[in-house]
Amino acid sequence: MGFDKAGALARGKPTPVHRPNDVRETLPFPQMKIPLQNSPDVPPYLAGWQAESRIHECLAADPYSLVTTFGDKDRQKRVADWLKEFFFFDLCDYPEYWGGAVLIAPNPLFRAIEWYLKNNPENKSEESVVCRLHPRKGKDLTGLEITCMERESGHVIALPYQEPGISFDFGHFLEDTAAIVKCPQRGFLYRNDFTSWIRSIHANIQMMGNSYQFEVVDKETKKTEQILVTPTTSVPSIVGDPNDLSPTRKEAFRRKQRRDGEKMDQRWFDGEEGREKAKEKVRSILKTSRFATLIVDPYFGAYELGHYGLANGDWKVEVRILTSAEFLRKIRKGTAALNYSQLAKLWECIKSKFTKNAKVIDEEGDALWNFQEFLTEKLGFKGKSDFPVEIRVMPGESPPVHDRFISVDNRVWLLGSSLNEFGKRGTMLLQLPDPDPVRENLERYWDTSIPLRDWVAERRVSRKNRAK
Repeated sequence: MGFDKAGALARGKPTPVHRPNDVRETLPFPQMKIPLQNSPDVPPYLAGWQAESRIHECLAADPYSLVTTFGDKDRQKRVADWLKEFFFFDLCDYPEYWGGAVLIAPNPLFRAIEWYLKNNPENKSEESVVCRLHPRKGKDLTGLEITCMERESGHVIALPYQEPGISFDFGHFLEDTAAIVKCPQRGFLYRNDFTSWIRSIHANIQMMGNSYQFEVVDKETKKTEQILVTPTTSVPSIVGDPNDLSPTRKEAFRRKQRRDGEKMDQRWFDGEEGREKAKEKVRSILKTSRFATLIVDPYFGAYELGHYGLANGDWKVEVRILTSAEFLRKIRKGTAALNYSQLAKLWECIKSKFTKNAKVIDEEGDALWNFQEFLTEKLGFKGKSDFPVEIRVMPGESPPVHDRFISVDNRVWLLGSSLNEFGKRGTMLLQLPDPDPVRENLERYWDTSIPLRDWVAERRVSRKNRAK
């Protein structure tokens, strides 16, 4: 039994299957892993009725080599789609499970666990957590120990289980709780992550009014599009007793938000002071690169090459810059446009050494090319092929990439504006939490771009022909 060219199951002569040379166990057998309930880390192969199961995983040491035996990525996806009908999860999202085996041991004593809150009738601010286990037929739950924990106070209560259920009397208002069930013979049978109690449900009823239709014209394609707008009226309602978070929890939540922002390098810059801080921040990011840097900015020019292109200082680090033809075609407005504060003297050298008439440097592309040539000689490189920065140009009337990105090794930052005025007006810098898909797209645009040398040569020929 194997797969045909379409990726469907084919019967007949078995297809040779690559078998991994080695496997690895996540835990030595007979130890069992207890999935953490209410957590994103729950294994994808567990069905809802298996939530309280214990598992033992035996995974392929090199699952990625096994995947390649199915052929290219399209064929791998077809195989994964076929298996998804049986496993109910996509192996393309969990490639570590290719070629692996999993033992799922359902909870041998109880089939479900039930939790609910209970108030003290005399003082509603005093709350308890009630736990009830639903035993399997003929099973005795005597001897089980249940531990319940409350996050804010750090209060922990461990009690032996008794039918028909047990109550954990914390004596105060509860927010997040977690629990563990332990068997004296089998060890841990159940655990869940800290979870907030649902105390209210917010519903929003929307009533639709008359619809209105109008036309707009796309400024590029000139096509007319029909827009339908339906006004609605919202009627909010709350079921239950809403309770605001305590001041302690509010501040803890704010601290978590700040930590998440710091982790993602979230920064806001504006004004003159922000402009200088923005430059320093970008240069500090570029200096951290150890093997590869890619700057994608449709408005990257000569000034940015001087400020950021050589910021790393290690000529062994690969530095690539992707700018746009739209920007490089722009005409510079006289010598004043070249007189940037920190590069004015360099520009004067460029003008006197490499330009004999004004037309050679009247576009941004000429300025970038000449400045690269000047830096090549100034820094002692033999030629532009030895220059540690490779520049390419996105062709077309407008660049296919709108946003600005800095890729440093395996990390990617998103910039709210181009480097030529980054931080001058209110803008953001953010490190992306999932950079790989973005890096793949940036590499795709890099592969379809034109080397600056070729673009400048073609551009000068084009201008010369138009001048005739």
